[in-house]
Amino acid sequence: MAPKAKKAKTDQPRFHMNLSKAVTQDYESCSFVDLAKAPVSALQGLSAQAAEDNEESYARQGLGKLRLCEVRDLGTWKYYKVAKAIAGLAPCEEKGKRDPESVMNIDWAIDSEHESRSLREILKLPPSALQGLAASADEVLASLQVK
Repeated sequence: MAPKAKKAKTDQPRFHMNLSKAVTQDYESCSFVDLAKAPVSALQGLSAQAAEDNEESYARQGLGKLRLCEVRDLGTWKYYKVAKAIAGLAPCEEKGKRDPESVMNIDWAIDSEHESRSLREILKLPPSALQGLAASADEVLASLQVK
């Protein structure tokens, strides 16, 4: 007896996930792997300024100065990770509630002059308060509305 023939699938699943408000139109249909390799101008908000100038010169003069050329570079940038952690944890802080015995700190990530501040106070500092990030980065990031 011969095996039954398989029915062809006629109903293809409809996928709804999209990044339409995060990436430029040219990158809306690419894979995450390809998006990670894309230039930072693939992200909405970064492309508008890049379009005003030549995209290549923008990368060299703007984020390129910080060695941030691909989307992957932004997501794996150590300063982004530290800033995201501080921003995420700051709301968990309660004023005056630090245990006097606590040894918790982030002195490896913040310039020494700011080490004793609360996370909420650190959030108000310029990006160059992060240890190892030059003051010249403040201007580049400010042009992208990053404070």
